[in-house]
Amino acid sequence: MIKQKWFTFLACATLVVAFTALQLDLTPWLQLAVLVALLVWLVVSIGSIVVAIRSWQELHIRGFIPLAVCLVTIPTAVVSARGTQALRFHYQLPQFEAVITQITQQDILPNSGHARIPSDVARVVLAEKTAHGHLQVEFLTGGGFPVKHSGYLYVETGVLEPGLFMAKRWPYTREIKPKWLRFWD
Repeated sequence: MIKQKWFTFLACATLVVAFTALQLDLTPWLQLAVLVALLVWLVVSIGSIVVAIRSWQELHIRGFIPLAVCLVTIPTAVVSARGTQALRFHYQLPQFEAVITQITQQDILPNSGHARIPSDVARVVLAEKTAHGHLQVEFLTGGGFPVKHSGYLYVETGVLEPGLFMAKRWPYTREIKPKWLRFWD
């Protein structure tokens, strides 16, 4: 029983760490690591149910501790990933803002499509201006397999204008700060 508790804890901790790392840097290898960790977690969770039921007579409620650890793992991983994403964004924000300052000094015409901006801040930086002349900038920071992307959008008005390239490209967004959105697909 003690070995099963430690293995359960190790499997759950591995899943939390892998999921948090995936949110920091979305790559195919990290996706694979999370998939493997998730499968191990699923097997361990099912095993915890079996052990809890079989050992009820001798362990009573203590037999459910490994199952409780498994059930708490997913919310813990989500909270950990969100917190880590917020910290990363906070530390990268000055670099993003420097790129935006550089872009505002360039002449990008409204409705002229998107312009690719060379930058070391993200894998891809795209900028476009709306019909009203408002700037929208995409910072693609993560990409995986088969089609999984994530990053940040700077929207000068605070609202992603429907019908434009970036609004069509990123259907899932969440505001993380005024004028800043996190996107994923």
